[in-house]
Amino acid sequence: MTVGGLCYVLYCAAFILPLKRTENPENETLQNMYWHIYVSLIVGAVLVGFGASILWVAQGKYISALANESNMGMFNAVFWAFMMGCLIIGNALGAYVMK
Repeated sequence: MTVGGLCYVLYCAAFILPLKRTENPENETLQNMYWHIYVSLIVGAVLVGFGASILWVAQGKYISALANESNMGMFNAVFWAFMMGCLIIGNALGAYVMK
């Protein structure tokens, strides 16, 4: 799960160069780094896909290892409830920020 999480961190870090390029339009070095930025974003997207697959499998294995026959459904329900709640709250916050 740690490796999967680190892949997400690397994906987020790949967006630093495009941000700096946009914030500093007068910087010729950053403006000429289009190809490097493009490649770093593609590599970051590949890494986050790999990391997401690791995380999904790991969380399923973790829940299965913790649960027994009587409470397995509850553990999965709690996981999905938190995940859906995060999607709703995250999208609401994104809409508020974009407004």
